[in-house]
Amino acid sequence: MISRPGRFITFEGADGAGKSTQSRVLAKQLRACGIPTILTREVGGTAGAEAIRNVWLSGQYEWDALTELLLVLAARRDHINKIIKPALQRGEWVICDRFMDSTYAYQGAGQGLSPAIIKKIVALSLPALKPHTTFVLMVDEKISQRRMTARARDRFEEKISFQKRVNGMFRKIARQQPARCLVVDASREVEAVSHTIWQHIAKKYKLRHA
Repeated sequence: MISRPGRFITFEGADGAGKSTQSRVLAKQLRACGIPTILTREVGGTAGAEAIRNVWLSGQYEWDALTELLLVLAARRDHINKIIKPALQRGEWVICDRFMDSTYAYQGAGQGLSPAIIKKIVALSLPALKPHTTFVLMVDEKISQRRMTARARDRFEEKISFQKRVNGMFRKIARQQPARCLVVDASREVEAVSHTIWQHIAKKYKLRHA
């Protein structure tokens, strides 16, 4: 029998901040503590959501910001209903690379959709679900761009002015929701960043160190 309730932990931040790496590290640490943990991502996480991701990131099609929002939310609805909520109901922990904050940062601040429009469409289309903890990984926009040069071009990769708007929204969300969000300096070495993250998780949820 699982004695702990399920927890939903998300990682947010611009491209090149190290979200995927830190998500994997935390999942490994939690499993080492005996906590059943699912590692997932957005856009994606289910077969249907991954199909949307592949089409979206392929660069074959041009969509405006509202259409992109609807695609993201369709994928998220499938992801929540098929993966995230069932896992939490089983008492498992879910770690997700990106979630709702990225929508406000990218389709909102980045592409110009008003938060009010996003909030209204989200309320109509998604079941209510909020992360218990969110790590906002922050790096300077120029560092982010340098880190991205080693990768194949991604749909999220944009010019520095775009990334500044995105980072600005992540900071705003973190200021408004300090009980949920922790801003982490991700310009440091991977081990230093993961140590900060684990210290926060261990203290908040009363876990022994992995």
